[in-house]
Amino acid sequence: MTEKEKMLAGEPFETMDRQLAEERRLASERLGRLNALSIDAEGYRKAVTELMPNAAADCLVRPPFHCDYGSNIEVGNNFFAN
Repeated sequence: MTEKEKMLAGEPFETMDRQLAEERRLASERLGRLNALSIDAEGYRKAVTELMPNAAADCLVRPPFHCDYGSNIEVGNNFFAN
């Protein structure tokens, strides 16, 4: 079982695992792009989708936003985070 699989299963895992570290780095890069935009800016929707591919297409996340990975976040229609 990989460290990511352990994490997702709620089991103890090694946080400094190479795969998880790379995923956090990528999320940090994507967060930087998202947090530089307002919700009505061009590129905002793309930035949200890149960070949270499982989020509903109409969700709104008002920057600044912080998370470790983003890819495991799932939110439904009409979701708003401030």
